[in-house]
Amino acid sequence: MAEQKVLKVMKTHTDGRMLEELPDVKAAVTGDTLTLESKGLPGEKVVVRLTGGRPAGESLSRRQLDERLPKLLAGTVILGDKEHDRYTVLKTESPDTPGSIRSVSEGHIHPIIHTYVGPSEIGERVDDLLAANKPADALAVLDANSEGMPSDRETQYGLNVMYGRCHLDLGNIDAAEERFMAAVNLDAKKADGLYWIGEAFSKRGNANAALSFMRMALNRDTQDPDIYHMVGIYLMENRDYKNSENALNKAIGINGENADYHDALGDLYLRWDAPKKAIGPYSRAIMLAPNASMFANLGVAYQQTGAEGKAADCYERALSMEPNMPEAHYNLSMIYFGREDGEKSLAHARKALELAPDDLGYIWNVGVNLTYQKKYDEAITLYQHAREISPQTDWVHNDLGILYFQTGRFDESLASAQKAVECGPEDFSNWENLGKSLSAKSMFEEAKDAYGKAMKLCQEPEDLDRIFKAMRRIVERPGR
Repeated sequence: MAEQKVLKVMKTHTDGRMLEELPDVKAAVTGDTLTLESKGLPGEKVVVRLTGGRPAGESLSRRQLDERLPKLLAGTVILGDKEHDRYTVLKTESPDTPGSIRSVSEGHIHPIIHTYVGPSEIGERVDDLLAANKPADALAVLDANSEGMPSDRETQYGLNVMYGRCHLDLGNIDAAEERFMAAVNLDAKKADGLYWIGEAFSKRGNANAALSFMRMALNRDTQDPDIYHMVGIYLMENRDYKNSENALNKAIGINGENADYHDALGDLYLRWDAPKKAIGPYSRAIMLAPNASMFANLGVAYQQTGAEGKAADCYERALSMEPNMPEAHYNLSMIYFGREDGEKSLAHARKALELAPDDLGYIWNVGVNLTYQKKYDEAITLYQHAREISPQTDWVHNDLGILYFQTGRFDESLASAQKAVECGPEDFSNWENLGKSLSAKSMFEEAKDAYGKAMKLCQEPEDLDRIFKAMRRIVERPGR
């Protein structure tokens, strides 16, 4: 009779680090045969031949494995002798040879009778494929393994959610909704199924239904903080700030060490016009996982609270980590402009525009700096470029008209002012500048009409006073 070698069974990470011994699983090698069985389930075993040729021995069906030995094969198991001088690794899914037993010490790979992949491992693989934008591959993984999945409610719930996510990413919204609804019918107390139904409605363009399901998800339990995080972001984007705050705080309550959750909470407070409240979450995010974007966000929070020194420090830190961040250069330019440091303001404004040459905001900022420094010709050339990019943007025509006016090019100033009014008839400043251009051309009655429309639209007393004085100069002009 062949000698039997008794082995330990250890569960491990996929990188080979051992986690814990599984004392309820018995493993033994007799000659060329490996036998695995659970001590808690006497008589139930898996027998695998370790030598070459066709696999032989007893085998349980996949469903029997699911029902009788779930803890035995749903993961990676090391089988090693007591002296640890030789061991064999059983992988449910080996990267190079799926469904294999590898004898590490000898470097051989042997076939096994049965391949089993547990629900948690399937979920991880599907998540990875979806994150890599490979929904068709993720769906194929589910199709290949779903038949042998355990029939308990929790496993089937997760399976339906995974199927729904694959269909959603593939654009099969009907199939996705059907799967998500099946999950909710299995367990309506869980948040993730409701969240994903909301996503499906959002993709249909039904924002009201999507928001309803998101809010329902917020009031359900889940131990997956990512669900609350995603719900919070969706609600934030749809201006439901209070419920968004609740969702993000729930995510943080489950996992307070995730920097993204704190960063999202800071974003929420900025959108909610509460920059002072944003400082804490952004600072916590930076403590956990600092990056350039987080420093830039914290800079915005400080800048909006008037702490421009701290804001500038944050933008400088952001640029030290990511020198080509246009928004940090833009915001620094605004700070230096306020300090009347024209050289630094223009330098950062130019850098932002260099990084995003067609951004109208960055064009405007460089134009303002050039105008402030009386570099009118360069500013005019820049605004002419902006006019080509966005011919229907009223402020481009308005600012260009002002520059033409300041350089004595009154015909061009009038043409630009008229175009500004055409594109933006609700902006009082367009009418005010049209009045100036008309006055310069001695078209006084038309100028009065333009100033009158400007006065009807403006709100601030100082604007009203300035426009009224311009109109009175027309009325009281000499030789009238």
